[in-house]
This record gives sequence, C-alpha cells and structure tokens, in this order.
Amino acid sequence: MVIELKLDPNKKARVWLGELPAVPPGPVERIHEVIHAERTTSRQPGCAAVEAYVHMGPRVRWGLLGGRYISISGDQLDLQVDVARTGEEIDWPTASKSDVVRAGLPYEYVQGVIGGARAVEAGRLLGPGVLRFDCAAHAEAGSSISIFQQLAAVVVRLLLVRPEQPSEPELTELLRLELGHPTR
Repeated sequence: MVIELKLDPNKKARVWLGELPAVPPGPVERIHEVIHAERTTSRQPGCAAVEAYVHMGPRVRWGLLGGRYISISGDQLDLQVDVARTGEEIDWPTASKSDVVRAGLPYEYVQGVIGGARAVEAGRLLGPGVLRFDCAAHAEAGSSISIFQQLAAVVVRLLLVRPEQPSEPELTELLRLELGHPTR
C-alpha cells in the first residue's frame, strides 16, 4: 500500500506499508551493528519505506529509505544497512524534477541511518530480531546525514503500523514530528 501525504505547503511524503518501492539494486555491502533489544510482544515480519521531500527556501532536502524487520528470539536487534557504492539514476521520485536521484545509500549516510534507529530506540520498540535497511535512494544535492537519520526513525515507527489499517492523520502526524527538526 502506497500513501501520499502533504504534510504542509513545503513538505511532502510518500509511505509504503507492507511493500517497498521499486528501487533498482546495485552492488551492495552490508554494514552490521548489534544493539540491545527488549523482549516485547511478538511482532509480525514487515516492511515499510518513506520518501520525504522538504522544501526549505532555495534548498530541498530529500531521501528515500525502506527496511524490513523479522522477529527472532534473544535480546539483540541486528541492525543491517545496505550500502551501494554507485547507483542507477531513477526518475520517478519527487526530487527527480530538481535534482539527480540515484538508487542506493552511499557510505556517508550510514551513520545517519544507524543514528536514527538508535534515536527512536528501535531495540525497545521492535524487540529482538533483524532490522535491515535495504531499500534506499539519494539525491546528489538534496540528501544529507540528517535526512537519513530522520527517515530511519520514521521507518522504525512505520514498522509498528498495521498495513491493513493505516490512519492518514496518524501517519501525517508521525512524519510531521520526525521531519520537523532538520538538524536532529
């Protein structure tokens, strides 16, 4: 399910629940970081993604990030981030009209993704398992560590939403909250 949201006059987002956008895969290296996880009620496997377009005067912030979660026993969350050295140009994202958008997540944004998952306490929210961020695209001018930190936090929270019953007002509020602080 894909949901398009207009968060305010300068912010737009597209959310995928239960599926990931069609981003062409490229050569990938997987970065692992293990974080403590708290036992929660068993979660169903799921996937979610978000594309955010934030217009800030002469500058646009943009990114796309998606991930998958699988519950396993234990007390750890294996946080995995796929890194693509070079990515194919894609033309369907919102930023492609004003920037060059490429599939994949460059190394320079990995710490933003890990930081975003840690900031929302992914291990506490999701519980033990594997959280793999394996769907991403970046804009040559509009992407940054901070936008990918925010997107990772959004993806973790989206993994808690039931795909068959999303509430557009709840999704809008979640994205407004997470994308409202550009330096976070």
